[in-house]
Amino acid sequence: MSSLQLRSWFGISAVAALALCAGAATSAGQTQLMAKPSNGPVSKDGQKGKQQMNVEGILTVVATDGTSITIMKKNGMSVAVKIDATTKIEQNEMNITVTQLAALIGDRVEAKVSTATGVATKVEVGE
Repeated sequence: MSSLQLRSWFGISAVAALALCAGAATSAGQTQLMAKPSNGPVSKDGQKGKQQMNVEGILTVVATDGTSITIMKKNGMSVAVKIDATTKIEQNEMNITVTQLAALIGDRVEAKVSTATGVATKVEVGE
C-alpha cells in the first residue's frame, strides 16, 4: 500500500470513527442522529432531575421490530428514537399501537425522550 493510499485509508477511518462517536450514520445523503441517554442534570439536593428532550417533525420510519421510529426534523435532519412497550403512543388523545403508528408515516409527530434512558416516554401524532 502506498503512503497516499494509507493516508487516504486513515483519513476515511478517522471520519468514520468520528461519525460513530457522535452517534451519526450516513444514509441517502442525510445524517441520522440517535437520541442518546445521558446522566442528566443533578439537582441541588444531589438527585438526578427527570429530564426529557422533545423531537418534533415528520414520521418517516417505524422499525419493523417496533423498537424505533425515525423523525425528520424541520431542518432536514433525521433522528432515530427508541421506543419500547412502556412508550405511550397517542393520536388525537387516543392510545394507538405501533402497528397503527406505522400506517401514519408522513404525519407530524412529537416524541418526548427520556435523557436518562434514551427511550421515548410518549409519541404524539398530529396537531
